[in-house]
Amino acid sequence: MPSKALSLRELRSLSDDEIVKRYDEQAKTTAVGTGYFEDELNRRFQERQTNAMLRLTKWIGCMTFVVTVATLVNVILAAIS
Repeated sequence: MPSKALSLRELRSLSDDEIVKRYDEQAKTTAVGTGYFEDELNRRFQERQTNAMLRLTKWIGCMTFVVTVATLVNVILAAIS
């Protein structure tokens, strides 16, 4: 049986597991169109893109650290000379 929509406050108070449970219950009686599958493919693509960007951001942080250390070493060596 379809359930009534929750208030935004009620919805935000639910745990992830509770939302999945309610989704699974609702899905048993819900018909979907092809857009449903397209939306899921887009969500997965976006998740992969986000993960790739996070990896690149970590690499940029590491490279920035290496360049900073190399610059400091260069400054120290120049001061000693």
